[in-house]
Amino acid sequence: MFQVSWEWKLKPPARKGNRADLMFIVNGVPVCIVEHKNPKDGGAIERAITQLKRYEKETPELIGTPQLFNVTHLLDYWYGATWNANRRFMARWKQKPEETYKFAVQAFFEPTDFLRTLQQWILFYVEDGETRKSVLRQHQRVAIDKIVERCEDPMKKRGLVWHTQGSGKTFTLLTAARLILEQKDRFKNATVILVVDRTELEGQLKGWVEKLLGEMQQQDIPVWRAGSKSEVQDLLKSDKRGLVISMIHKFEGIDKDTNKRDNIFVFIDEAHRSVAKDLGTYMMAAVPNATMIGFR
Repeated sequence: MFQVSWEWKLKPPARKGNRADLMFIVNGVPVCIVEHKNPKDGGAIERAITQLKRYEKETPELIGTPQLFNVTHLLDYWYGATWNANRRFMARWKQKPEETYKFAVQAFFEPTDFLRTLQQWILFYVEDGETRKSVLRQHQRVAIDKIVERCEDPMKKRGLVWHTQGSGKTFTLLTAARLILEQKDRFKNATVILVVDRTELEGQLKGWVEKLLGEMQQQDIPVWRAGSKSEVQDLLKSDKRGLVISMIHKFEGIDKDTNKRDNIFVFIDEAHRSVAKDLGTYMMAAVPNATMIGFR
C-alpha cells in the first residue's frame, strides 16, 4: 500500500519533537520525507536542507526509516538520500525539457519506478571511516538499464557509455555489474570483468568495489583482483563466476579462446585508451563471445 501523510509529527519522550511537511509511506513504513518551502521567501532549497540536518540532530527517529528526501518549492523538484542532506549530493528531478511541477512529482513517485529507487538505486559505502549513502541520478539509471539490456541481447555484443567528468561513472558501472551478478538465473551465473588502464585507477576501482559491493560476497558472489597476466588467464580458463578486476596490460599474450562462454561481460574504463592496438585485440580474442561495454 502506497500512502502519503501531511504534517508527519514525531515527539520522542523528554525531547523536542519535529514535524515533516509530508511523508510517503509504503506498507506502513515511512520511506520518503518531503520539505516544501515557499519560493517567494528566497533560499528555499538551503532552508530545507538546514531543516533536514536539524532533524538528524534533534529527532533522528524521524528519518530512521525514510531512505530519501525531497526538497521542493513549486518551481524545481530536488531529491537526495537521507543522512546525506547536502546540496552537493542532491539532484534535480526532471523527466522532460519542459514539464510542470505536478508532472515532476508524479514521475518521481510513479510506484514501479519509485520502488526501484528504493531497492536498486540507493548506494551505501564507507568514506573517511564513516558509512555514507547516495542515490543515483537519472542519467545513471538510464545508462544502467541500457547496459543491462545490451548485456541480455544475444545479437548485440558491443556498447559505449559516455559520461562527462564528475557524473558518477564509477557508480554507474559498478551498479550495472552488481545487477547482472545478482540476477544469476537471468544471466546464467555470469562473469563481469572490470578492465582499467592505469595502476591508480585499478586501486581506486578496487576500493569502490570494497565500499559499494561488499555485500556481494554475502550473496555468494566472489570478487577477484587479478595480480598478474597468468592470474588473468587462470581465472578465465578455470571458468570463474563473479567479478574480476584487471588492468588491460595483463591481457597481453593471453591465449586465444581462453574462455568462449557467452555470458562474460567486460566493462572497460577509459575504453578509448584501453582497447587501442594490440592489448584490445588480445582481450577480445581471449573471450570471443563476451559482451564488451566501453566507458569513457
